[in-house]
Parts: sequence; structure tokens; C-alpha cells
Amino acid sequence: MLQKEGPKRKRSRSGSAEVEDLNYVDEESELSSGDLSSSDLDLSHESAVHTPKKRGRPKVQGFSPPPTISNNSGYISETDETGERKVDKFGRLLGGREYRVPVFNLPTRGETLYMFSKDPAALLGYRDSFVFLKRNPSLVKVHINNVEKGYLVDSRQLRSSFRTREISVVTARSVFKQFGHRVIRKGRKGRDDYFYTEEIQYDE
Repeated sequence: MLQKEGPKRKRSRSGSAEVEDLNYVDEESELSSGDLSSSDLDLSHESAVHTPKKRGRPKVQGFSPPPTISNNSGYISETDETGERKVDKFGRLLGGREYRVPVFNLPTRGETLYMFSKDPAALLGYRDSFVFLKRNPSLVKVHINNVEKGYLVDSRQLRSSFRTREISVVTARSVFKQFGHRVIRKGRKGRDDYFYTEEIQYDE
């Protein structure tokens, strides 16, 4: 009488080019970079083939949330007591200081001052506003709608050809905090920088 054979056990042969184990992980797989342990590839007699699982905590990529606009008056960020005496919460410069680039406000956004990104970008030697914003993530970018663009066109602060195009706008306060004296008329290092609290003495 023939004895009925039981189910064959799947095997993995490391020394052979043929792989019979369905849990085999190819060298090109994203799971083959040291994330698996021997227990991940264990076969059970009582169940079907198990899918390998990554162990340990998931990798979290570095991410910095963008600055948050607060009440149309700039943004929530690190502040400096001395720097706050040089610019107010709306981006208006204090102590007789003036910006080297045009600024404007929008009736829909209160008293906050804004700049077209292209203006400080050109002043500071950046190729364009895209590079300017990419390299300075602390700047607060603001999306303006068609009504606001229409206002800028009507007030001759923006060319009519930009009425229906995307425009890059940033808050004046964030530009001053980032670049200090470099965006101020006759700006002097220390005296006209937001975060520099010890002014440099110049020989007369």
C-alpha cells in the first residue's frame, strides 16, 4: 500500500542560482538594504508564505513646516527684542529706515507690507525669484488672488499682463529679518540688521 506523501516544504538554497523560497528578496529590492532580520524570512508550518515586513521605526525625513501667517501681520517666528525696535509687526521700518525695493499693501490684508519677490531677488544677486525663495525658506510667501492682482494693476504697481498670471509675493518683514542692512537704504551692518544686537562702531 502506497503511503500518501505530506505537503512538500518550500526550501531556499543560498548556494544555488534557482530560488524556490517565495520570500526571497532580490538584491535590487528596497527591502534588501539591511532592514530585514532572520525572523522576517522565517517559514511557518501552519500558514502560507508570509510577506516580509520591515522592522524598527519608520524613517522620518527632515521636514520644516513653512512659517505661519498670523492676522495678516507677518508670521509667527523667532523674535529679537532689539530687532523689534527696527521693524513693526506689519513690516514697516522704524527709526527712519527705508527699503531699497518697492513695497505695497493690499486693502484685503490690512496694513501688512509686501514685496514682489523678483525685486529683492534682483537686488541681492539671485538669478530669479524661484531660486531666491528656494534658498531662503524662512521667507513668507503669500498667494494673492485675481482681485488683489487687479488692484495692483489698477494702482500701476503691476503690469496688466500679469493680471492673470501667478505672482510671487513675500512679506516685507520676513525679507528684512532675513537680510537686514542689505535691503535698507544706506544700511550699515549691525545697526540695520534685525538679529545683530551689537552695533559695529565705525571710525569717523
